[in-house]
Amino acid sequence: MGSKLDRPEAIIFDFDGTLTDTMPLHIEAWIALLHDNGLDITVDDYWASGVAGRADDAVMHFLGKGMGREQAAILADQKEFLYRVIARGRLTPVKSAIEFLTRLREQGYRLGMATSSGARNVAFQLAELDMARFFEVVVTADEVKHGKPAPDIFLLTAQKLGVDPARCVAFEDSRPGIASAHRAGMPVIAVSTAHPASELADRPGVEFVIEDFDDERLGLFQP
Repeated sequence: MGSKLDRPEAIIFDFDGTLTDTMPLHIEAWIALLHDNGLDITVDDYWASGVAGRADDAVMHFLGKGMGREQAAILADQKEFLYRVIARGRLTPVKSAIEFLTRLREQGYRLGMATSSGARNVAFQLAELDMARFFEVVVTADEVKHGKPAPDIFLLTAQKLGVDPARCVAFEDSRPGIASAHRAGMPVIAVSTAHPASELADRPGVEFVIEDFDDERLGLFQP
């Protein structure tokens, strides 16, 4: 697997699409919000757009880059509220994610989260999935000026953990998220919930791609 994955000091996870497959629910919310604002898109249109990162940036992408940041933030809050309504009771972890996180903590790994979701969504999702107990540090999109694919959120998470980014491993599902972790100097294990493994395997920084946390290659994270 290479020395880059040899006993890291910390492991940093994205949330949406990495630990829980929320993207279909987020897309439902985006389609509803954009329809209400005069733009009809399909699920395929959403994926083709390549948007990721902060919700206000996505609003400006879909509804006009000339939109003021304040107006975009209001619409982003509306989208996130729609998401929480749609997602309540429908969230499930990616297969074996809870067992993997439990094993990592038992083995003494320090765990952080670097998510493009806002603080309200993160609190909602952590509560729904009972995952807050695993993470020493949680950094949300609200805490960085530049969202993924900029490296800011992974760098800040490593800083809060007090760990050199080069001694961290990242788990990510999205292309912008992979680029963000790679730019932060972290090797990446990609999760193929949002994109086929063939689209992720050759991206810079990716060590290998897993479908879920039953993958036998994750056995490398042993004491």
